[in-house]
Amino acid sequence: MFSSNTPVTFTDLQMFAKHVLNLRVIDACVMFGRHQSHWSKDARLFEKKPVEAPLAILMRIISKYPCFVDFMLVGKHSGVTDLLALLPDNDGIITKRNLSLYIGSEGTATRGYKEGKSPNPARQRLIDLAVLALDPERNAAAATLWGQKVTPAAFMQEWVKAANDEALARGFGSMAGVADGNSWTKKGLERALSPAIAAEAKARAKRDKANATRAELERDREKKSAKVTADFLAAVKKSTSKAKRTAAKKATVKRVAAKNAAKRAAVKALRKKV
Repeated sequence: MFSSNTPVTFTDLQMFAKHVLNLRVIDACVMFGRHQSHWSKDARLFEKKPVEAPLAILMRIISKYPCFVDFMLVGKHSGVTDLLALLPDNDGIITKRNLSLYIGSEGTATRGYKEGKSPNPARQRLIDLAVLALDPERNAAAATLWGQKVTPAAFMQEWVKAANDEALARGFGSMAGVADGNSWTKKGLERALSPAIAAEAKARAKRDKANATRAELERDREKKSAKVTADFLAAVKKSTSKAKRTAAKKATVKRVAAKNAAKRAAVKALRKKV
């Protein structure tokens, strides 16, 4: 629903809440962690300006899985520690080590949350959604209510896609760029695009292009090899057919010659009798 070419804006937020999710203003504020007195002012003052990164990621995920909205409106808040308990240490794209970037924060923020620092409202709502989707019991309840089953693996894939799409829209290229800048802020973007990192990104792009070229050459070689094999088999088949036709022709000539020889012998024998 939301493009990876442009960041999610405050106008998108208002339209999405009202016309897609059919939420009242008070419910939309609860759902997306906004203050009710700011709801109209945000759209009027900021319009096409991007919303905070965690809110943008949250909206992208909810557009795919609206089945969690009802539970988000009545469910209790979850802590970062609750979410960390559901994530792998290293195995996976979103892990305990890089979680803070995927909830739209700085790379070192998770430590502060563990020590009791409260995330902002939009980030809190994204944490609530992740815990809801990854906790088997809560996930099953949402699936029963809406009839939309969302496996933890599918949710994680959508979470990664939403973060990457928003990172691309904001100029980072992907979450790798956000990780390079260690933040979603403008300073993070500047760090991500600094000469050293830009050189590394260029080298990485060059390697990716070389790998793609090698793969393309390998595919071409396979195609050519398959064509050579097919041509060879066709030639063998054609040669075999030609050999069979030649042998048949020789056999016919031999039969005709034998028949003519028999006729001449019969004529010769008849003349001797006469």
